[in-house]
Amino acid sequence: MVKKKARKKRNRATALVMNGGRLLLVRERGAKHWSLPGGGMKKGEDAVTAATPELDEETRLVATSAAYLFHYESPSQHHHVCLLDAEGKVELLKKEIGDYRWWDGETELAVIGSATEIIKRAKGSGLLATVKSW
Repeated sequence: MVKKKARKKRNRATALVMNGGRLLLVRERGAKHWSLPGGGMKKGEDAVTAATPELDEETRLVATSAAYLFHYESPSQHHHVCLLDAEGKVELLKKEIGDYRWWDGETELAVIGSATEIIKRAKGSGLLATVKSW
């Protein structure tokens, strides 16, 4: 029996963006599940440096501050989670992101598992204390 070579996990800068007690979620074109904004990290790039332009590229929001929070490992990725404050009006990049939502944590949504775990960890650590119902 031939063993499959394990795929190397991708490094991803994952952003938690809050606005009025709600968390920004995005849904890629054609996807069924909501996720957190972010994207791949280049070799040698730190998470904050990667998360800031990803947010702008996906939503046109401009980060006014950013802080690294923690690492979360999903089955396919190393998520380097950052908390970003941002300003502006969301304008989606139509080729990549199909929809967005400022989520209150109460409305039932199909959120991808890794995002759910990241949100739980951030909330459990008191990092999302401003979110209304979590």
